[in-house]
Amino acid sequence: MKRVLVPVGKLLISVGMGVLLFVVWTLWGTGIGTNRAQNRLSEEFDAHGPFDASANDRGRPPQPPRNFAPDAGDPVFRIKIPAINLHDGKGFIVVEGVDQEQLALGPGHYPECRPTLSVELCTEQPEVWPGERGRMIVSGHRTTHSFPFLNLDRLDEGDDILLQTWWGDFTYVVTKLRIVDDQTTEIVNPTATRRAQLVLTTCNPKHSSAERLLVFAELSEWGPPAAGRKPATNGN
Repeated sequence: MKRVLVPVGKLLISVGMGVLLFVVWTLWGTGIGTNRAQNRLSEEFDAHGPFDASANDRGRPPQPPRNFAPDAGDPVFRIKIPAINLHDGKGFIVVEGVDQEQLALGPGHYPECRPTLSVELCTEQPEVWPGERGRMIVSGHRTTHSFPFLNLDRLDEGDDILLQTWWGDFTYVVTKLRIVDDQTTEIVNPTATRRAQLVLTTCNPKHSSAERLLVFAELSEWGPPAAGRKPATNGN
């Protein structure tokens, strides 16, 4: 019996160590690649010159050019959330697309359907960008890939969400938090509101994908890139 138990015990220990290492890699190891990608994306984003938004200088928020159509995985804007010290205050670069390949790089902007993007994870309606009317969706991981949205549940009504883009800087203010079923799809609707609205989405609870945590926010201030912001009006 002892001859049987010893190898079985060693096998179980090996299996247990393998499971432990897999969990460690899933929770923290995936962040190595994400951090490297974020460093690269941040350099690309900062090296890109601002768009000419002079045509929007009519008391309305600046908007991107009409032909702005980034490919999957391209950097599109930076998000900072002071209340939860997102990424040690540095924020994350948001990329275009919300497929697993894109979310491994950082938070993803829900796109309109184009040949370079997954047809299952896009909208047939025109996508919404920072400063524009409509519902803009940004999704992110909560416990893997540097867990950008780990502490979204700690946000309160009135907290600021800062978006830095090539056409302007925008401040959105949290209005509510909501938890929905993981199969809920009505949230992904750019025309669900005529206001300039931002919705952050992530898994809920932590270490589970049974539900979705949603953070709703509305545009409150805006201005040119790295310039003074103006208060938004009810006409957004």
